[in-house]
Amino acid sequence: MDPLIIGTPEQFEALRMGLIELGYSVEAICQRTGTDSIFRFKTIAEGRERTEVSDGLDVLVRLLMDGETLAASLLTRFLPAGLLAAMQALGLVRGTKIQPDQLYATAALYPVAGLYVASDRTLPVHGEDPGTLPSDVVYAAITGNTGRFLSALPESPCEDFLDLCSGTGIAALVAGARFARETAMAAVEQPYDVVVTTNSGYPLDQNLYQAVKGMRAAAQIVRQGGAIVIASQCADGLPDHGRYKDLLHEAPGPDAFLELLGRPQFHAHDQWQVQVQAQIQRRAQVHLHTDGLTDTQVAQAHMQRCLDVAETAERLAREAGPDARIAVLPQGPQTIPYVAR
Repeated sequence: MDPLIIGTPEQFEALRMGLIELGYSVEAICQRTGTDSIFRFKTIAEGRERTEVSDGLDVLVRLLMDGETLAASLLTRFLPAGLLAAMQALGLVRGTKIQPDQLYATAALYPVAGLYVASDRTLPVHGEDPGTLPSDVVYAAITGNTGRFLSALPESPCEDFLDLCSGTGIAALVAGARFARETAMAAVEQPYDVVVTTNSGYPLDQNLYQAVKGMRAAAQIVRQGGAIVIASQCADGLPDHGRYKDLLHEAPGPDAFLELLGRPQFHAHDQWQVQVQAQIQRRAQVHLHTDGLTDTQVAQAHMQRCLDVAETAERLAREAGPDARIAVLPQGPQTIPYVAR
């Protein structure tokens, strides 16, 4: 079976964001497929009734869980361009050898216990040599036994978690995710009017392309119509290499770029980063404090130059009203803030 590609963190983020956007969750999958538990999911090959593909969720279930081969036109029609590009870049979706316009998933991918988990395909690709399962096959993490094992894990955080191969690998992932939420994630009660952030200093803040990560962290907790103030040196400029700089110039603003991205035939290297930036800028104004970019470059990135971080944050708070709230993320993306629900 074709291996997955260990891509960049940004490609994996684009994949995750696309899955979330289409509602690829345990609850939605169970409702759509008529099962009361993800651990009792049945593929079409196992007897689940086949229905017409009508939206992106149907495409994801049929492709990533049923292991079916689908026409490329269905993926282009129902999946966001950024998601499809990330899936292809990571080697998750490929064309068959006989019919390249028929696409299949090289691995299974599904939500379980708050994570997206990948495992090996157990069904052959339609029309191709079924071959044999690899000796190190990774079995699905949504079996009944796995569900029973996970139900025995404590919900509350613990100081240490020990796994001596006594159960299933997904348990270690779930335990790690729960621990990480306590150590790396920070909950807030409601969004802020102004969020001040960085890109965690050198070497992460070497250019504006990388600084989008700091903006993304701030966007998690800024209100719709609020403001983000980010400090990033950008010694490497935008940068000049790659397509990021060119893509910023191809559309007059975030809305226009997202409209361009939605065109079925549009595809460009680095488009995912401009997509993430555009989504942030649709939510909030971005004010950039930097020594590495000219005023023209800041404007072409559809941002406003900030000469003094403290003065800008105070001014924006005054403009937001007497009850305005400011959050500060000194380490930028090193902290994962989220609004508790």
